[in-house]
Amino acid sequence: MIYLNFLNVDIEFEIKNIDTIPYANEREIIETLKGKVFLESHKNSKKSLFPSQDIGTFLLEIMNNCKSIKKIILCNYMKLSSRVKETGKSKDIILKDKFRDDYNSYITERKKLEEKLKNTCYTIFEKLLCKLEKLYPKLIIFHKCALDYMEESYISYQNELKDLKETFVKLEKSKNRGGKMMSFYLNYKEQLQEKDNIEYLLYRLSKAVADFVNDFLEGKQLIENAFIHSEETRNNKFSGIMATLPSTKIDYKLDGFKCATPYKYIYEIKNVQDLFNVTIYQLSLNRKVIIKCKNCGKYLIPLRTDQIFCTTDPLSNISCKNRYWTKRRKENASATYIYYRQLYNKYKNTKVYEKVFEELKSIYTEKYITKQVDDEEFMQILFDFENKVNSTYKVKRGRPKKNKNV
Repeated sequence: MIYLNFLNVDIEFEIKNIDTIPYANEREIIETLKGKVFLESHKNSKKSLFPSQDIGTFLLEIMNNCKSIKKIILCNYMKLSSRVKETGKSKDIILKDKFRDDYNSYITERKKLEEKLKNTCYTIFEKLLCKLEKLYPKLIIFHKCALDYMEESYISYQNELKDLKETFVKLEKSKNRGGKMMSFYLNYKEQLQEKDNIEYLLYRLSKAVADFVNDFLEGKQLIENAFIHSEETRNNKFSGIMATLPSTKIDYKLDGFKCATPYKYIYEIKNVQDLFNVTIYQLSLNRKVIIKCKNCGKYLIPLRTDQIFCTTDPLSNISCKNRYWTKRRKENASATYIYYRQLYNKYKNTKVYEKVFEELKSIYTEKYITKQVDDEEFMQILFDFENKVNSTYKVKRGRPKKNKNV
């Protein structure tokens, strides 16, 4: 059992049923959330309570929907916040003109405008999070965490600006000394002009949203690097990557004269990366891995070492295995595939071409089979491969010449 303290939010993950990882049943999740989830505003200091989630299913839901997370949150936020930015810049120009000779009044009014724009950005972000959670209910646990990204960025911006202004005032008094003091003064003046404005504030808030989304994308990359899948040996294993675990407390179960065994891991989760590291570690402890379905590309936790397909395609009742072999039979009829097989049989066991041939194989499995490149593009890749082999490598063929002196 894993017990997580996520930014003052208590979440418990059970791993007892990790061997059977179904696709998320949205209706079942929503029914669970109705009775057990209690959402607080990000400004409220009380804790939010969340239901238990299966760690394997939870991770797969994140992995399989990273593109949607990016599209729903990042792309929409940038589009909507750009309107806020234009509105803010226009209103700031009006304020500058109105309080041209009264700097203090301008600053007071600008702070009110900044607060209003900041709250608008918070509202946009929160609405997008709610939209995301309707599609993927389990991601609700990141709601408060996401808003904290923005809150921390705003506080950091205020502190940065405060430090800049205080240093600038000190340097202004000693700028007449010339030399380095004047250089420092001009440098801080330039930084103030760049950052003491509404446009920079909105940039920092947008960056906070981008950082939140990028943590998911980096976590996905971490997973892909954490587990190795070899088709030749049908072997799935943990790669043993370096990972830093957050503060951990382990509770042990004492059973008579037997050795103490851990039964509960309590982690203090501070960010999204911590959650990925903890999940990878717990999966490796349970001798589990994550691989991609060879047909649909969805991530799954295999039940057997030779499993390479999802049990069923979530979009239909046809199994991914049947879809894959149907697709392969169609490919076998194409001239491109026939040419690829000729090259495969010709170079597969030749050590000299091993590196370039592995590159060709990866293009075939990762791009051609998944239809990222069409027949015409892949045929050109095959031509280029054979030309490269013929022009780069010189291999002696036939029998060696006899030595006349023997």
